[in-house]
Amino acid sequence: MNEYIDQISIYIVLASALALVQFWVIPFLLNIKNLQWQFSNQDEALDDSLMLQRARRAGKNILETLPIFLVFCVLSIPANIDVSQPACYWLIFRVVHGVSYMFGIIYLRTLAWLSALGCLIFMGFLLAS
Repeated sequence: MNEYIDQISIYIVLASALALVQFWVIPFLLNIKNLQWQFSNQDEALDDSLMLQRARRAGKNILETLPIFLVFCVLSIPANIDVSQPACYWLIFRVVHGVSYMFGIIYLRTLAWLSALGCLIFMGFLLAS
């Protein structure tokens, strides 16, 4: 039981870190040349690179499923239901999704997104049964 809680806790922390990296860190680093603008009121618009635009979209995309993932992980603890394997795969697929989104690898991105969705569905199924 404690090992499972440790695993799921690690996955919750990693998922939160992944969201932070995808939503804030990567776009910040890709836009580092405009550091002065980032610390200003940002009144004027900048021309973002294609990779920066993709990174921002990937960051927004993870926010669509992250709440569901976190709820499933938290619900699994008092229910004593092991969802650690699909949780681990969800994290892997979300990393692949973010990287393939930024580099414009369309088919891999779609496959990773569908696989991550499948992991969430499986987690929900495990919790419901």
